Amino acid sequence: MSGYRDDRAAREEQLQQLQREIADAKAKLTEDHKVLEELAERAASLEGRDPPIAPAPSTAPEGAEPPAPKSSFPLALGLALAAVIAIGGFMSRNTTPATPTPTPAPSPLAGIPGAPHHVDPSAVLPSARALALAGAELTQIHATYVASDGTFDLDAPALHGRGRLEVTYVVAPPPVKVDPAAPLGAPRPPPEPSRGTQVDLDFRGLHATHDQGGAFGMLALHVTPVAEPKCTARQVWDAAKRAGAPDNAVAQLTYSSFLGRAMWDFTIDGTSYAFKIGDPECRVLTPSEQFAR
Repeated sequence: MSGYRDDRAAREEQLQQLQREIADAKAKLTEDHKVLEELAERAASLEGRDPPIAPAPSTAPEGAEPPAPKSSFPLALGLALAAVIAIGGFMSRNTTPATPTPTPAPSPLAGIPGAPHHVDPSAVLPSARALALAGAELTQIHATYVASDGTFDLDAPALHGRGRLEVTYVVAPPPVKVDPAAPLGAPRPPPEPSRGTQVDLDFRGLHATHDQGGAFGMLALHVTPVAEPKCTARQVWDAAKRAGAPDNAVAQLTYSSFLGRAMWDFTIDGTSYAFKIGDPECRVLTPSEQFAR
């Protein structure tokens, strides 16, 4: 009998523990239900709609336990979902718009006709002139690796001849002032240094370097002004082809004053093709024409 009473006492203790756990769970469920209702009411207030209607109070007799709901999870889940949707809608209407992606910087070759693969040196001259010092005069144009169509490639592989353009402008120094009282044979005062601008075009774009009168190497040999060229790079190449130059090549073109006459030097590196082409004639000059004054 003692063993039977012990088992019965143990079952009653377990039953009481289970009932306490059930009571605790019901209390927690009631508390969670209240929290969900508060969240739903706040969400409805933020969204501008009426709050959900609370369930009618129980009509069970006093002291009697209310009937257990068929399922507490669907109601709790629904209230939570409504709160999340309402808050999400409110946040989507009040979220600051994302910062727009910054516009990429323009290419350094923007505005260069034909860049990067088919640049006509002649078409760049107006832009180069605009970068020169005020009062400067053209003294030299040098274009490298110019193809037979009169253009060069700023982005060509290095061993295929990557094009480049250099244009030099110089401000002529004032005449040297000689002291009229100085005897014949006396030292003459040195001339003032030339000032000028070298404009370069390469794959980095068009840029200018100014010399304000210092010892600048770029001006050492290019101080004789020359008229703006009449011949284009394409016409210079056409003259060279008429004299036998092959058209599947790239050439060095230099425009400057030679013995007071404007002309182009045309050379194909590593070959014997070298011509002096007059400007504005746009044809190869004979030796006597080259030295005619």
